[in-house]
Amino acid sequence: MLTLNKLQEIINKHDPVGLYPGAWTPDNEYDIEAKEILLYNSQNNSVDFYDFVKNIFIRYFGEESIDKKKLREMSVEIYNQICQKK
Repeated sequence: MLTLNKLQEIINKHDPVGLYPGAWTPDNEYDIEAKEILLYNSQNNSVDFYDFVKNIFIRYFGEESIDKKKLREMSVEIYNQICQKK
């Protein structure tokens, strides 16, 4: 099972909004988004998952604030972690 701590590590590593968690902002800056991602139904596919994650980040930060390349890479890594645990 993907834990909140592991998920936060992945999000912080990719930092799709450029907040630099731990340097300029608190380590748990993406805590709300991580908790929502953990609610994902892993029976859906990776495209659905990317859209799910993208919509979470758009809701909190606005579409113009998101680095979509980083967001896609992050989504793939998280989705792979979710699928490993099946």
